[in-house]
Amino acid sequence: MENKKWLGIFFIAAIFLSFAAGFVIKDIFPDRLFSQGSDIYETITSTLEDNYYYDLDDTVTFEAYLASMEAIAAAYGSYFNDLYTRIEAFSNVYSNTNFVGLGIYIDFKENLPYVRDVIYEGPSYQKLYPGDQLLGVKDGVDFTTLDSVESVKNALFDLATMNQTVIFQVKNALGTTREVSITYDVIDDTNVTAHQFKDTNISYISIQQFNPYINEDNIGTAQAFKETLSYLEANGLDENGTLLLDLRNNPGGSLTALHNQGNPSLPSGIIQQLLPYDASINYFSLIDNNEQVTNYKGGLSEPKPYEIVVLVNRFSASASEVLAGALESYGYDIYGEETFGKYVYQNQIPITELNDISYVLVYTEGIWTYKNQVTIKDDPIDVILTPTLKIEDIHALGFDEVMTENQVYENLKDIMRVINLYYDLDLRVDGYYDLAISNVIKNIQQQSSLPQTGEINFETFQVIYDLYLKVQYDISYDQEVEYIVELLS
Repeated sequence: MENKKWLGIFFIAAIFLSFAAGFVIKDIFPDRLFSQGSDIYETITSTLEDNYYYDLDDTVTFEAYLASMEAIAAAYGSYFNDLYTRIEAFSNVYSNTNFVGLGIYIDFKENLPYVRDVIYEGPSYQKLYPGDQLLGVKDGVDFTTLDSVESVKNALFDLATMNQTVIFQVKNALGTTREVSITYDVIDDTNVTAHQFKDTNISYISIQQFNPYINEDNIGTAQAFKETLSYLEANGLDENGTLLLDLRNNPGGSLTALHNQGNPSLPSGIIQQLLPYDASINYFSLIDNNEQVTNYKGGLSEPKPYEIVVLVNRFSASASEVLAGALESYGYDIYGEETFGKYVYQNQIPITELNDISYVLVYTEGIWTYKNQVTIKDDPIDVILTPTLKIEDIHALGFDEVMTENQVYENLKDIMRVINLYYDLDLRVDGYYDLAISNVIKNIQQQSSLPQTGEINFETFQVIYDLYLKVQYDISYDQEVEYIVELLS
């Protein structure tokens, strides 16, 4: 099975299932939503419409309405030091697990899309880079003439046709323009990746986040995991094998991906797929604000015949901690480093929709427990530490200026972490550009047939960013996984 981490392209500011989100979806529709706030909003808006010097249009009034909702949610969250209660935005454009896209993450500045990150081996791989600004399409739509973010998003959506090749006008962080030809392709957003290590009895599954099952076209993480696990079990994962489950950098998501609570319309959750049923064992429990306890059990008639080990890090949060905690409770080993420590869970209710975007209120509803109703705040998951250079120590790479010797650059810190990990070096990562770094850059430039200046210009940054994507998503460069595989072999 190919070792890829398929990701999606999102054109909204708030990313679906943002960091440490994790919630249970219920049908909750209160009779009144923010009635007092709505009255105040109506009073202010109607007054300005009648008397304001400036003209108000639908976009301006909706932005003001959204800002008022965000302020209310933020005020409640701030009062209780609750980081998770907020207004969240979800794109309604894509209803399928697979959709057509460019394979990039973007941000908007002054109505124009900027590349924030690129999907490894996606349509834009080795073509677009962080900091690139999409100006428009050659002989087509000019994004710089459009008057809003929504109009640019719509123009991008209109281009999203399978196998269509588009030539974009692109400006990099230094202001240099170029033409980039990209062919739209299918982006798979199941968030499940598998790999089988040669000459070992170890199989590997990585879960990047937990999405709910929606329909046959949007199967969610639990069903994708079930299909992936079935493939591995049919191709060598047996009583002599080990399943390595990678939950690093997994921010959580829908708990229905872990357990369907007997709902026949949903696929079995991952905990039900991996752990046996025992009437006396609750692998995790939810306790809401009314002290109502909901217990969750395993779903197998007997344990899996193979061993299971889990890999986590400090960015494993919420639902990924629930899964790791449940597996640890049963006796499976957890490797990596201590997890994020999110012991509360969220629910959500719909607020409004506009331009294919749904706005919902995400709020903290209760706590989750494991090990006979203790929280990970009081009893953290027991993790066996791995003494290796960790991928999560590398942040997204940035480039906004040419870097030269004997200078200090913030962006150089992560660039050097990538180079150290890729080439197995131990050069300084404090941001100072010394002679040793200059010599390594010259070697990289020589290997890439670039002028050997020893400076990190945009062309050299492109090469290093490609190395970064390999380090992030090609398991052969993952020292932590390699350490565990060697330990278990």
